[in-house]
Amino acid sequence: MTNDPIHKRLAEFVEKKITGGTFIGISNDKEVFLSFEGLEPEDEMMAKTLVKGEFGDEITTIATIVSVSMEEVTRMVDGLNKVLKETEEKSTLLDIGSF
Repeated sequence: MTNDPIHKRLAEFVEKKITGGTFIGISNDKEVFLSFEGLEPEDEMMAKTLVKGEFGDEITTIATIVSVSMEEVTRMVDGLNKVLKETEEKSTLLDIGSF
C-alpha cells in the first residue's frame, strides 16, 4: 500500500485498468462513485469487482453515476405525466360506496 491518498490511487487505477470508466469521487464513509461510458452491465460488474479486489477494505461500496441528457429527462417526465393523466381519466372499477 502506498502513502498516496486513496482518491488519487483510485483515479489512476480506474484510468489505467477500466476502459470507459471514470472515477467521480469517494465519500467520507468510503463509498466510491464511478461512471461507465458505453459499458454493458456485465462489464460494469466486472469493473466494480476489479476495483473492490484492488482496494478491499479501503472502500465500502461502489455506486454508479449515470449521466442523462435534458432531452431524455423531458421525455421521461412527459411519459410519466401521460400515464398519470390516463390513470386519472379512467373510472374506478369498483365503487365501494355502491353496495
